[in-house]
Amino acid sequence: MGRVYLAEQSHPHRQVALKVLRGAVASEAFRKRFLREIELMAGLSHPGIARVYDAGEAQTDTGPLPYLVMEYIEGQPLLESVRQQGLALPEQLALFARLCRSVHAAHTQGVIHRDLKPANVLVDNDGQPRVLDFGVARVLDQGGATEMTQAGQVIGTIAYMPWEQLVDTAAVDARSDVYALGVMAYEMLSGQHPYPGLEAMTLVGAVRMLGEQVPRKLSDVAGHTRGDLSTVVMKALARDPARRYGSAAEFAADLERVLGRQPIEARPPTASYLLGLLIRRHKGLALATAMAGVSLLLGAAVATWFAIGEARARADAELRTAEAVAANAFLQQMFTAATPAVARGRSLTAQDVLDFADATLQARAERYPPRVRAELKRGLGMSYNALGELDAAQRLLTEARTLAEAAFESGSEGRLQMSHDYARVLLNAGRYQEVEAFLRPLVESPDGRADPVWFLRLTTRLAHAVCEQQRFADCEALLRPALRSARQVLGAGDDTTLEMMEWLCFALAPQHRYDDIHAMASEMLPILEQRYGPDHPRSFPARQWLAIADQELGRLDAAEARMRALLADRMRVQGTDNIDIAQTQHRYGMLLLRRSKWDEAEPVLRSAWATFERVRGRDDVGTLVSMVDLSLALRAQGRPDAAFEILAEVVSRMDGMRREITSPDVSFYGYFAAALDDRGQHARALTLFERMEPLARQLKYPTSPSLGVFIGNMGRCLARSGQTARARVYLSEALDLLRGTLGEDHDETRRTAATLENLAAGT
Repeated sequence: MGRVYLAEQSHPHRQVALKVLRGAVASEAFRKRFLREIELMAGLSHPGIARVYDAGEAQTDTGPLPYLVMEYIEGQPLLESVRQQGLALPEQLALFARLCRSVHAAHTQGVIHRDLKPANVLVDNDGQPRVLDFGVARVLDQGGATEMTQAGQVIGTIAYMPWEQLVDTAAVDARSDVYALGVMAYEMLSGQHPYPGLEAMTLVGAVRMLGEQVPRKLSDVAGHTRGDLSTVVMKALARDPARRYGSAAEFAADLERVLGRQPIEARPPTASYLLGLLIRRHKGLALATAMAGVSLLLGAAVATWFAIGEARARADAELRTAEAVAANAFLQQMFTAATPAVARGRSLTAQDVLDFADATLQARAERYPPRVRAELKRGLGMSYNALGELDAAQRLLTEARTLAEAAFESGSEGRLQMSHDYARVLLNAGRYQEVEAFLRPLVESPDGRADPVWFLRLTTRLAHAVCEQQRFADCEALLRPALRSARQVLGAGDDTTLEMMEWLCFALAPQHRYDDIHAMASEMLPILEQRYGPDHPRSFPARQWLAIADQELGRLDAAEARMRALLADRMRVQGTDNIDIAQTQHRYGMLLLRRSKWDEAEPVLRSAWATFERVRGRDDVGTLVSMVDLSLALRAQGRPDAAFEILAEVVSRMDGMRREITSPDVSFYGYFAAALDDRGQHARALTLFERMEPLARQLKYPTSPSLGVFIGNMGRCLARSGQTARARVYLSEALDLLRGTLGEDHDETRRTAATLENLAAGT
């Protein structure tokens, strides 16, 4: 594509890599397209991607000559670095997983590389793989694909190009880069190209070879890759893009699972192909059914495929084989749910398929060995859980847990995973006390501590349950030692480690330890951005915690800038109908409200309300919270009638619900009662306060600031109703609680103290 020179840039002063393109079409249309795409690619920001700084044209005797100015990286090409460093297999896999995540970071910003090869990846002096030469990439925008090349031109290096890229440049997408990564992984692990001789072939010869031949299995070339590792790399190399990983992040995740000796997502062609047929037959089922199918495959795999050493008895191997046959038979039956004979012209949903599988398993349960039955019930239950069908999920996980206790040995991985997923389902159902009662004895027992990895995962679930009960100090006491262990056992970048850190932030916030939260989020963010990229949704919570910490530490300009950038990135990456975006909008709106930016706060809070209601429904707690906070914004604007109208709508919705009152509901009723009190309707307000008070004391944690707010508002209502002595008791209790939770300088604390002083002065 061109020649690269080491050059020196004057402003700013730095060394750069200067690439001069050859063979470019010097037309006006080309120049505009070229410069536009380079501008987009210059926006790529990731520690694993060499930046494009600038682009332009040099006027020469033969016409304009396009050039790129890129970041200069000191390092060695990927394969050369692996050989010279003598990296062990785990180190190679970790390095390559980081490379995949860097490529995925570009994909999330709409940029496909198209020329990935070992020479375009340098490993720098810190051991970080850096992807070079995005200057020939394809940029995807809302209008479709735009190309630096003319139609029919082939961009890239033939030896690393998938078949579809050779025959149709318009067919290129993220999976084309996944294929190139697969070729590179094959070379790194075996020392051979999967298609020997392809490097020297013409375009026509390459098309013929890739269309007619399949590469040798990696395990046949490199024996040390037998098993999951070979399966993972060969999946990335699949000729059919639909059979490859859907993203470079999925490829990275399976490599990391191989490293962690966890079940991989890739499966041999037979099972995944059946799932593909199911999805193609009913495209409306695609996402949810794939999720359900993969969950079942994972469940079946855990139950049936064990690492059977040479020392294991033949009878044990025969038992596992029988379990595999039974599990596969069940999967075959599940897939038949989408056949025309079963569907009978109906448009099936994912739940239809799960219901069919559930009924089949219930009717024919005795046909399956106990372990298979336990794992299939777990897989079905977790699929129902993912669809929000919690009653079915709880029933199946309860049955699976009972079976597992009989089928799996005490302290075994099978039983620990069953306990973990049982707790997950109960947590989703809000049964926090039940989860704690179940998990605490387990994590404190020798069985729970037998496997360090599962012990840490179970401890994370226990901390979740404790935190949701608003026992934040207890949650912190659980997480601190567990987090130290997780960093040692799992590593700083493991999902469980990072989840522990997120829950620790959650536990520290009500304790107003925002310096600690800022330090924790600052530690998390670079790990997440290196692993997933700065624009990956997995990185967003850490950015939000940083913004929240800045806000509570009084750094309001920094907090507003962080929150505004986060909201823009969420909307660009995640779309608009997303609950995470609604939550960030809500946080941002409340920050604007705190800064007295009423006119800016109102539309943001209204947007959050609309998104919550559209995604979660009219009666969801997030919807109601956003409505209540919008009413606060309107009242701050001096629009009490509009604020009261929204609060009245909240109470009307709650009165129509057929469910037990929750802790947030008590707060909503309390806000409405306070609004009635402000409007002079003291008797009606006091009646509502007195009806809610027993529930407030029962449902809210004794040191919860929201309990202090409720009691303080009730005290003010009592004072306005002429019950001065009783009012002093309530206001004194509220003041002590607010001082202990929110601090002396919080607005709510000061307001309550002022009301008490006025009562004492008789005003």
